[in-house]
Amino acid sequence: MGLERRSTETVLNMARISLAAPQGPAIAVDDSAEKSFIIDILNHAVELFNAGPDTVYYGGDGVTASNGIPLFEGDKKIFTNVENTFILKFRCATGKTASLREVQYR
Repeated sequence: MGLERRSTETVLNMARISLAAPQGPAIAVDDSAEKSFIIDILNHAVELFNAGPDTVYYGGDGVTASNGIPLFEGDKKIFTNVENTFILKFRCATGKTASLREVQYR
């Protein structure tokens, strides 16, 4: 019973935190070069939000609009249960720009 209660409280706290404003400066993404974002094991979860105006593509080294995973304007991607530090790379399609925002849950 105690474990279930803590689990429920954790979920409620995460929901409250997700309503908070994004932390840190915006990550400006364009088509000229990959932008790197480090997600480390100190975070329980990291939420990335595409504030637009265009789609951002993410993946590993050499990410492009052709091989990356799209994150559309207004969408968010949440990474949970981070076990190892990893680096994501971001890029927009040719002639496009976007702004990513982040929220870190510790």
